[in-house]
Amino acid sequence: MATGDIGKFDADGYLYLLGRKKELIVTPAGYKIHPEMLEGELNACDDIVQSVIFQKPGLSHLTCVVVAGEDRSESAVQRIRKYVDVTMAGKKVRIGEIAFAEEPFSKENGMLRPNLKLNRKGIAAKYITASS
Repeated sequence: MATGDIGKFDADGYLYLLGRKKELIVTPAGYKIHPEMLEGELNACDDIVQSVIFQKPGLSHLTCVVVAGEDRSESAVQRIRKYVDVTMAGKKVRIGEIAFAEEPFSKENGMLRPNLKLNRKGIAAKYITASS
């Protein structure tokens, strides 16, 4: 049964889901990135409520849009930037740009689809225009 999910089996035969095939990012250098995995790592930060990762056309680095928690002070922004840098250390790709969303992603603002999954195209379109 084709589900659109990408997974891998470990040495013990357990299946691990990595992400959705249609969400896969292939960088100009040929690296394959499952954004859901990176977003999960970023969302573990106490200062981050939601995040989405995408790649702007023509750029080799990734872009991250972050919804910050209640503390939106400059020190919280610096903590988020540092957390992103530490999280990406040692990885073959980097997040070269971080944009901060002004409101949480929701169905009402069009940033979540009706099934409550990220509307990646909508978020990318808004933040490519806003920060280019």
